[in-house]
Amino acid sequence: MSEKPLRVAIVGSGVAGSLLAYGLSNDPRFEVFCFEKVAADDYSLAGTGLNISPNSITTLRNFYPEVAEDLLESNLPWKEFNVSLVTGEPLISLNLLDVADDPGVRIRWADLYTHCRKPVMDRITFATDVKSIAYEEGGETLKLTYTNSQSDTVHELDGLDLVVGADGRYSLVRDTFFPKIQSRLCGMGICRALFYDEGKPNPLREYGQWFLGAHRLLGFPLTNGANYCTATFPIPIESQIPPEKKSVEGLYQMFAPEGVSLCKEAKFILEGIASEKDNLHWARFQVSDFQWQDEAGHVLLLGDASHAMVPTLGQGATQAIEDACAAADSLKLLYDEKNRGGSVVSALQHYRERREARVQFCSDLSDDASDTLRPDTDVVKDTLRKAQPPFLDQLSRLYRDVPKPLVNS
Repeated sequence: MSEKPLRVAIVGSGVAGSLLAYGLSNDPRFEVFCFEKVAADDYSLAGTGLNISPNSITTLRNFYPEVAEDLLESNLPWKEFNVSLVTGEPLISLNLLDVADDPGVRIRWADLYTHCRKPVMDRITFATDVKSIAYEEGGETLKLTYTNSQSDTVHELDGLDLVVGADGRYSLVRDTFFPKIQSRLCGMGICRALFYDEGKPNPLREYGQWFLGAHRLLGFPLTNGANYCTATFPIPIESQIPPEKKSVEGLYQMFAPEGVSLCKEAKFILEGIASEKDNLHWARFQVSDFQWQDEAGHVLLLGDASHAMVPTLGQGATQAIEDACAAADSLKLLYDEKNRGGSVVSALQHYRERREARVQFCSDLSDDASDTLRPDTDVVKDTLRKAQPPFLDQLSRLYRDVPKPLVNS
């Protein structure tokens, strides 16, 4: 083994970036630098809430059980998958522990970032703007330039053996090394809100979805009286969200048209979204072609930077967790073998080989589960299909067929 540590720069300290830093930071064979665009206490870009799927907890138990326990102890579990019509007629109710080894977790994005960053706060350089990344002469190391919020001085970090893009769907790293990759829209718009009970009775008891045709309300309670809710609806592919839909009034027209009597849960969700009308987050479902490592083999993408997929099964953050655990493991495994033919290039190829089929399966199943969000859905028939053995078998594979460590941490 070479005495010189492998110099790794991670761009982005979200879920994947901070967990990869955690996996490598206590190993003297790696010198880890992690850059984050926002300040340590700035969660303005952190989104609202999310459900981390059971496979994330099982993966963390395999690699970093202390992180899994921390998440489970301080957040609410996700154990049920309930689907009804907005008028209250139940369609399916699934106990996730029938198809998974662990529960998922219901959590705010900001809290998830706090959990993941907590062990590596001293390794993250916050409030930095990465300006450029390029190969140095010889093509085996890279140089990164950045500025920070305190000044416009450009800093350089050279001699990097590996640069990891964990900087999300709008990745600078991906755009630098894979400039032709374009995101594709899926014909679905979404409105997200985080709001509080404020003493009102809360009919939401766990994770639930309520449909009116292809229009879906989703909601679940979080800790401290918070609720995460979304409204998803079809829109023309490749179009912006129509202005008439991008408002509280538009949401009521879609989900509570004349003649439709809402159940108490659907009514609670719409009223909660309306209460946050000035703070709603509107977006469109997007996917992109998968990318793993660059041709020279010293740049790696993780999470949404690598494989943005539809969020229907809650696999965005979950696959970022799987990525980070597997990437640290592959780097450790093949860096151990450096003097026997291993290299950064072969480590990244090893990572891709263990992840590519798995990620494709997760993406395909997420797309399949999105059938109830498409305009031509028969929402009752398509929902009931998800309670049948073929789909449940696939769901069990999703939740249980997770990465396992190949080296001791």
